[in-house]
Amino acid sequence: MKPNGLNLYLRLKHGQPILQVTGPSMEEDMIWNAVESAVDAGWTPERFKREVASAWTEKLHREAEDAEKELLK
Repeated sequence: MKPNGLNLYLRLKHGQPILQVTGPSMEEDMIWNAVESAVDAGWTPERFKREVASAWTEKLHREAEDAEKELLK
């Protein structure tokens, strides 16, 4: 799981600094878990990057096909 982060910003109305702890989103946690699993399995960063690129391309390709089917109805 992704560790919490910190945000520091100024409240404009009063000029006060605000420190806020931020938690990861479900998607960020899933990415961190996937990286941990890949590292545990002995994958290289290059292999992980290629797999992510392939999955991303396939996802967009399926979405494009679905959109084309919808348009051609």
